[in-house]
Amino acid sequence: MAECSRLVPVRSHVHVSTIEVYGELAPGEQWSTEGSPLNAKTPYSAAKAAGDQMVRAYMQNYPELNIRMTHCANNYGPYQLPEKLIPLAVTNLLRGRKVPVYGDGLQSRDWLHVTDHCAAVHRVLHAELGPTPPQAATDPALLPIFDISARHEVTNLDMVLRVVTAPGLDPAERIEHIPDRPNHDRRYLINPEKAETRLGRRPVHDFDSAPAETVRWYVEHRAWWEWILEEKGELGVDWGAVSPATRGH
Repeated sequence: MAECSRLVPVRSHVHVSTIEVYGELAPGEQWSTEGSPLNAKTPYSAAKAAGDQMVRAYMQNYPELNIRMTHCANNYGPYQLPEKLIPLAVTNLLRGRKVPVYGDGLQSRDWLHVTDHCAAVHRVLHAELGPTPPQAATDPALLPIFDISARHEVTNLDMVLRVVTAPGLDPAERIEHIPDRPNHDRRYLINPEKAETRLGRRPVHDFDSAPAETVRWYVEHRAWWEWILEEKGELGVDWGAVSPATRGH
């Protein structure tokens, strides 16, 4: 895509990436920033980190190409496939199933409403950033990269508890802990200060109410996600059903 943008050329190219490329935070670390090294440790996040590296190379080699990059925190909101945490929890409850939680559920994540994310990407796309300074060759924080977050750190278990208790259900009866994913990052957060100061963009959704509004959306749009499950089948992965002896084959 970057090469196509260079050859056409396009006016502006935004590469939308993810917080996962930074990897798990070490004990005592507060967050990752645009200058943090990439430390992906699963094939999924490593593929994304490889894409980041390619785009960074285009930033360095073709300064005339107006290419930018974003990393975002965990998204939530309407129209999210029911493999993700909130829609998975809601759709399972509506089908009389329990909500699966990987491991102890204490993996800590940063949560961002999808429309806040989209608004930030739009701002990055249209921002007048000026030329990248030469110092960016050794300091990636100076590249046109922006980390997008709402500064809401919540564990997976706490998020599921919000969903289950909203309609007055008993968590002890509706939550089940299942085998954890391989190399499941324990905690990752990003600092959105660069986007806030340089782009003047901050999230507008209230975290005390927005997740509940998201739950209501899935309740009211049951036909949308039921059609997806009918067409694609169950989207979750049961890591416990894959034996260690066969994971590498």
